[in-house]
Amino acid sequence: MSAPGSVLCLGDYHADIILQAAAAPAVDAALLADIAQGRPVPGITYASGGVGGSVCAAIARLGVPARPLGVVGDDFLGRYARQVLAPLGVDTTYLHTDPHRRTMMVLCHIAGDGERSFSYGFPMEQAADVFFYPQHAPDSALAGAAALYVSGIQLIFSPGCDTAIELMERCRSRGIPVAMDLNLRPDNFALDDALQKRYRRAIDLCDIVFGSGEEELMPLIGAATPLAAARQLAARAKVAVCKLGAQGALVCGPNGGYRLAGYPAQVADTVGAGDTFVGGFLARYVQDGDLAGSLQWGCAAGSYSVRFTGAGHSPDRSQMSALLAENSHILPQTLPL
Repeated sequence: MSAPGSVLCLGDYHADIILQAAAAPAVDAALLADIAQGRPVPGITYASGGVGGSVCAAIARLGVPARPLGVVGDDFLGRYARQVLAPLGVDTTYLHTDPHRRTMMVLCHIAGDGERSFSYGFPMEQAADVFFYPQHAPDSALAGAAALYVSGIQLIFSPGCDTAIELMERCRSRGIPVAMDLNLRPDNFALDDALQKRYRRAIDLCDIVFGSGEEELMPLIGAATPLAAARQLAARAKVAVCKLGAQGALVCGPNGGYRLAGYPAQVADTVGAGDTFVGGFLARYVQDGDLAGSLQWGCAAGSYSVRFTGAGHSPDRSQMSALLAENSHILPQTLPL
């Protein structure tokens, strides 16, 4: 595998605030004020969060250069997001601080089975990451880029949605591969005509599109099964990756595809596992473009993530090798053309 350039990661960067089921305090103004100031609160833990943050960290831990693109507020959560990336050797030059905006605050309530029972984000439309402008990603940010990753959440609110599309167009014109995770969040945001149009434009600019099967790919594409949705999507983008949760994932490309069963894991928390999957997939893909190998790295990274509480847990290179060795009997199955 060749040494790649940097993967640019456009998305939201913040801390996930984890409320454990038994000990979680009530969500009220006093709690939010304590969190905003970084004061310790019983029953709450902080973890590296944000879609951009989780993907960026997962790529960097696997030894592939990653470069965050985004905006945080001049507050505890924004500083936290920056601090957790520093030990990974990540260049945060283009993770900008807006002194007039607040970093997104995301509270995740984790049930006993490790699934997220609710998420609360504040502020939504006025969070710092929404105010991402072209000047935040000058041409110098694209130097030496192996790929651009975009979180689909960046397409939801203006003005950041327009900047995301412009950046994707700029990268595509320069021959930089573009990847996007849909992140439709149908429980939070209505997929109205304007948003569907924006997503379709973004998909047309992509080389790789990630999405969950039943929740995202099937309704967006209008297909009856995850595989049918991935095949239709691969006809527009070069590669379509369908995340299937505990059942693994499948990928369709120009010359066929693969399906991989999920790697077994003792689940503590599923928050961020899909983002870690994406980071693992991209870390391998930018090195050699091997779809089967990229699927293995993605599933291994996702299975590692769920063993811990909070997003932001991902394997390093030696842990990845161990995971692949432990699961060497679970191999990608070729999908018929």
